[in-house]
Amino acid sequence: MARIVDRQAFNSAFKNKQIDVDRLKGDQQLQQAAAAGGGSVDDLARADLDRDGKIAGGDEMKELFKQVDNFDHNRDANSFIVKDDTGAAVPAGKVLDRLAFLAENRQTGSAATAAPGVDNSARAQAGRRLAQEGRSGLLERTARHNQLVEERGVGTHYGDHSWYSSMSYQDKRKQLQEWTKAGQTPVDPNQLKQTSCVGWALENVVAAYDKAGRGERGREIQRIVQSAYTDPSGKVHRDLKGMGGILCRELQKDGWQAIYFAHDSKNPDEPGSTARQQHQGYTNMAKGQKKFWAVYPYEKLRVDDYVMDYRPSSDSNRQPDLSGIEKLKNVPFAVGVAKGGTHCFAMHDGVVSENHWTAGPNDAGSSIFEETPLQDWGWSTGLIMVPPGTWK
Repeated sequence: MARIVDRQAFNSAFKNKQIDVDRLKGDQQLQQAAAAGGGSVDDLARADLDRDGKIAGGDEMKELFKQVDNFDHNRDANSFIVKDDTGAAVPAGKVLDRLAFLAENRQTGSAATAAPGVDNSARAQAGRRLAQEGRSGLLERTARHNQLVEERGVGTHYGDHSWYSSMSYQDKRKQLQEWTKAGQTPVDPNQLKQTSCVGWALENVVAAYDKAGRGERGREIQRIVQSAYTDPSGKVHRDLKGMGGILCRELQKDGWQAIYFAHDSKNPDEPGSTARQQHQGYTNMAKGQKKFWAVYPYEKLRVDDYVMDYRPSSDSNRQPDLSGIEKLKNVPFAVGVAKGGTHCFAMHDGVVSENHWTAGPNDAGSSIFEETPLQDWGWSTGLIMVPPGTWK
């Protein structure tokens, strides 16, 4: 049976809530849902009757209901269908779900209700839960892989550029039997998970969203990252997919903050003058424009803060600034990209967790999941995305 939302249910869901019009117009998922229904986000924005930049109050919510109803075809001005007889969401339902998300995930709270120095908004609280779930899941997956390698000879993951990855199913099965320790049952190849640097970060993000009760959004992020890239002009680039910068872009839509890092903002410790100039260019853009490449040369991300100069270069006489490093240690979970997005990683408590894509399922420890405090990590520059409410 189709699911229907009437005016009373709509008004109850959006009572005492508001939607920022700029966020509404810039929300890609809402744009897609509206287009599927034969309209656009500009139609929804008409509900901002007083043009104050937000949709709030009885009259404006009444108009918003009318605009959502325009995506529906049940010929009833007092209700619209959100799911068809099979249980699948229809355009009006997808639009409604996204509007509800925007209303629930706006920045709220005030100095009167928040603890000193702590953001207690709904978004921040949800972000802190994401961070805790991300941290625990990351540590559990790493420990589980290492434990199984120790106990049975084969873990849970392998790199997508490993020699094992290129084997046929039968050869993989034979190899796993050879690796399996005496007394242990051989693992079927289909039970193992193929991963990569961005795959490892994405796996932990999706799992964190799922544990935090936002599994649908997590899976949506996964689909977007793994799909061909569509640039702002609408052109599809099938050779561009699985990019860490797109993962960062999607997280920024959800309120994650972008923290630019550079071990030495004046003189990156990289071999060769060209490499130094490249890293210096990233730093100059981050400091001057407050931007970082999501996908070169199509999209940039907003930079919110910095962790810099924590490890001065070998030919520098500057003293290390560890203030940013100390702040990172208080962030339970994060993900990021290095060197303009060419490498991707997960992070917990200021420690980088990266996957080596050449590792086989019998590799353990740093051979497959290497952990390094950012302060000691070899990559010179990059961007770290931290969940809402975790950056002090």
